[in-house]
Amino acid sequence: MQDIKTIEIEENGMRFYQVGKKFLPSVTTILDNTLPPSDHLRNFWMQNGYIGQTVFKRAGEEGTQIHKDIAILEAGEGIVSCFRNSKEKKCLNGFINWHHAVKPELKRSENAVFSKKHKYAGRFDRVYQIGEDSFLIDLKSGSKKDADHYQVAAYWNCIKQDYPNLKTALLYLGTSSKQGYTWTETEPEEDFRVFLTL
Repeated sequence: MQDIKTIEIEENGMRFYQVGKKFLPSVTTILDNTLPPSDHLRNFWMQNGYIGQTVFKRAGEEGTQIHKDIAILEAGEGIVSCFRNSKEKKCLNGFINWHHAVKPELKRSENAVFSKKHKYAGRFDRVYQIGEDSFLIDLKSGSKKDADHYQVAAYWNCIKQDYPNLKTALLYLGTSSKQGYTWTETEPEEDFRVFLTL
């Protein structure tokens, strides 16, 4: 497999991956630029203007921190929770509750992948073995969106040959459920067909 380098273009928020001599847009860049924002997000931006953009950027930073903290937990290390805000703590507790309930075996994490045929790239969150099944899972700390399904399906398309009968799921963390998480299995073949139309 060719080396993949992440190239981030900050001016307009788009992300590209360098594969050989080509630059491929990230899955999230494709989704962000082809799907309309949700009504909730559009209303939030209209009501909050520039401050709304700052809050939106902060939410992205929180999501990145949550992913880093989960990697630390999976490595068997501890986290000093006094440095985390309440949302981050709630998401981490949701992950811990899910992990204790499901007892997944981590197979791969945070790997960059690409599709030469469809000209996109990205970085998936996790592949876990759960019982007899292999799952490609995307960890989410925000609200549910249709784009989440298309994102995990695009990654699935890049690695499905590595895992027979690979399933996909979204793990929403910090939800209002009693356990602090929501598990949603997805339909990767159908979702990938939709992704290709974007």
